[in-house]
Formats: sequence, structure tokens, C-alpha cells
Amino acid sequence: MFFLVFGLTDCVILNSTAVADAFQANGVQDKVKAKLRAEVFKLLEGNETVVAPAPTNENLIINELIREYLRFNQYSHTLSVFVPESGQPKQPAIPRTILADDLNIREPIDLDNDRPVPLLYSVVQKLLDSTGRP
Repeated sequence: MFFLVFGLTDCVILNSTAVADAFQANGVQDKVKAKLRAEVFKLLEGNETVVAPAPTNENLIINELIREYLRFNQYSHTLSVFVPESGQPKQPAIPRTILADDLNIREPIDLDNDRPVPLLYSVVQKLLDSTGRP
């Protein structure tokens, strides 16, 4: 297995199972792959004039739930690809309180960290509660 390691002025190819295993174990490999995908998408998007179609109301709501989830879990590279690809505006289009009201769910709070939890968690919990599952 080979890895490319970029420095300020050079690129080194590593052929080390130990390094590869360490990168995979601590998540570096996945982060690098995600970053590369995001950068390739940006490059391709810059070369094309394809405009994503405006999302339907349902897709707008779903995409906002996904955006909030990605941001909460710090999936920034995924988010950087998701927003332009989905046709979402750069800033959230629907305030969180309105989303919660429209979906008839409560706004969850992480009591340990005193911060809002993505509404998607409440949607899932509401579905689980309605089926009697824990």
C-alpha cells in the first residue's frame, strides 16, 4: 500500500504498512479521502456551468435536516460537497424553530454540552416511539 504525503515543497510516497494501519486506525485516511473528494468536486464544479435544480419543498426540508446533522457531527468535507450538489442555499433556508414546528417535533438539547442536537435525531426518535421500539 502506498500513501502520498504532501509537504510544503514536495511529495513523498510512503510504503509502510505501519503508517497505513495508523492512518486507517485514527481516521486520517478517511479524512484525507473526504477532503480529496471535496476538492475534486469543487474543481469540477468550477469548470462546469451546470446549475442544480431548485429543490422541492420536501427536499429543502430533508436537506436542511441533513445539513444540520452534518454540521453537528463536523462532517465539513461532506457538507462542502452536499450543499452545492443538492442545490441548497449557502446559508440555511429554513430556521430551526420553523423546521421543528413544521415537523411537529421538539428541539432536542444535548444536556451534557448544552447545545442543540440535530432535529433529525428527534425525527428518528419520534418514529421509533410510534412503533414502540426503544
